[in-house]
Amino acid sequence: MNIAYALWDADRAGLTTPETETLLRTVHTAAGEAHPADGDAATYLVAPSAYRPYVSTTMPRDGGGYRMAARALRVSRSPGLQQSLLDGWVGDALRRLTARQAAALWDADTAPIARPLALLNAAAPRKGNEAAVLWREYRRRNPGARSPEMTVRDYLGCLYYWQFQRSVDERLPNLFGSLLTFSLAVDFVDAADGAGLDGEDPYLVAASEGFAALAGAAPNRMAREMTLGGAISYVKDAMARGDRAADRNPELSLTPDELFTIRQWDGFHTPLLRLAFGSRPYRHLTDGSGTYLPALACPDIARVFGNALRYDDVVDAIADWGNHETCNELLTALAHAGPGAVHGYGDALAQALDATLACACGRPGHEEAAEYAMGFNLFYLLVPRYVFRRQLAALHRAGGDVAEAFAPPAAGTRLRSAGGRLASGWTLHTEDWRPRWRPAASTVEALARRVARRCLSGAAAPARLVAAAESALARCDRADDDDACRRLTQDWQDVFDAALAAGGLTNTPQAAPLRRAIGRLWGSVVLAGAADDARLFIETDIAVRATFGLPDDAGRRVRRAFFGVTSSAVDHSGFSPYGRIANGIGTLCRSAERDRTP
Repeated sequence: MNIAYALWDADRAGLTTPETETLLRTVHTAAGEAHPADGDAATYLVAPSAYRPYVSTTMPRDGGGYRMAARALRVSRSPGLQQSLLDGWVGDALRRLTARQAAALWDADTAPIARPLALLNAAAPRKGNEAAVLWREYRRRNPGARSPEMTVRDYLGCLYYWQFQRSVDERLPNLFGSLLTFSLAVDFVDAADGAGLDGEDPYLVAASEGFAALAGAAPNRMAREMTLGGAISYVKDAMARGDRAADRNPELSLTPDELFTIRQWDGFHTPLLRLAFGSRPYRHLTDGSGTYLPALACPDIARVFGNALRYDDVVDAIADWGNHETCNELLTALAHAGPGAVHGYGDALAQALDATLACACGRPGHEEAAEYAMGFNLFYLLVPRYVFRRQLAALHRAGGDVAEAFAPPAAGTRLRSAGGRLASGWTLHTEDWRPRWRPAASTVEALARRVARRCLSGAAAPARLVAAAESALARCDRADDDDACRRLTQDWQDVFDAALAAGGLTNTPQAAPLRRAIGRLWGSVVLAGAADDARLFIETDIAVRATFGLPDDAGRRVRRAFFGVTSSAVDHSGFSPYGRIANGIGTLCRSAERDRTP
């Protein structure tokens, strides 16, 4: 299997047969009689939406779009499609994966690392029910709001505003979020970590407008790929529950390529990417259906797209263990190669992002891929579904070894944790699940250049920006009490100011709410302080969306500065939330293995 192509083409990944391809072709979005306004886009509108996120009081329900979405869900659940997957390599791989995790992670009698994982699962807050959390804030802002399903459409819609920072037609991201909501009808109905809406109907209503309003090769292919991903999810979940036979030999393994190919499709990642890449201004980097061509040739680009799933696997690692969610790369690495395969995993994600920006292969598309990862870097920390802030706070309150394992490094040692070297490759691990990353010393000056590189697209970093980053990083390393840590808010706002100045955007009104957001994000997200999670997310999302009212180039540069600063504060400050979770799990599991050794 060529993993580069397997991540973008279900047929080349061996996921379909002629019979299932015929079945999937019965799934579609709007009829294609409309023509793209700009000539050759693979994604275009049949009709614009009247729905306004955070303003409208009801969710539009398009009858035709609802029927298209319901048809796709029936196909996902069809016995023929699921049996085809079970009979192919995916079924074989999922059987091996389930057996391996059951033996290595779930059974406390045979697996010493099951005990600390159970302890963490008991201490951490429950994931899910985010619709109720968000709905309270919706009603506070808009007392006339009557459709709770707006909450899930809008937080999926933010993906297309935060991750695809170069979008120029603001009508599209709103509808992209609608179409992607179909994936939740698969993932959340009857799930232990569902959003808190009843049944499949709210999700199909939220998806109906996207199905009815988007046409072209990319939306149609996206709808079929989401349908296929849904079938994979159903098969995987049934196997973990014991409804379908899993291999009983726990010594069997699967490779990182196999795992990540399944993860890509089970996580609806390819269709998410395809839809936006089929529109301006990304289409010059794609084929006629939204496949991102640079990712087929450059391992750094392909790997940094995977950060979108790997951030999730870190934040969800404890919840996924409790729910027996097998397609989690961090847990799979832990099951195959032990704690050494996950310690440093969060820092490796930072290295993958910086490696993409530093890549000298000469192909286009690196900036766009890095921007995509920066958006996801903040998404999982801020969206209430993932309870990240509450998770770190709860682990701190647990005290003892747990609190120590998840604490940030001590003052004077933090920047050493922010360095490292990631070997080239399509994945983060070797074929036998050994890490491709290694610790490596890094200077403040080198880290500051990485921060500046994230904040500006393709431009040489001016001295003021590098100096502001150096100052922020040095102060992060030295801060030795809670007050000093909280005061670092100003340092990261200064980096944002310097990035705006480098682009001539100092007095841009739309940047002011983002500057305030950086201050709140540092204290509430990176330091896991007190916050109203729903309000913080919604106010940040509204501020990002407001920048699309700027001229295209100015808006893009403001967004790049904002997500460059937020991702740098997360990754390079020495307080990395992703690093703390991955390393905390690794530390406690290593201790459990040592205690078990005679």
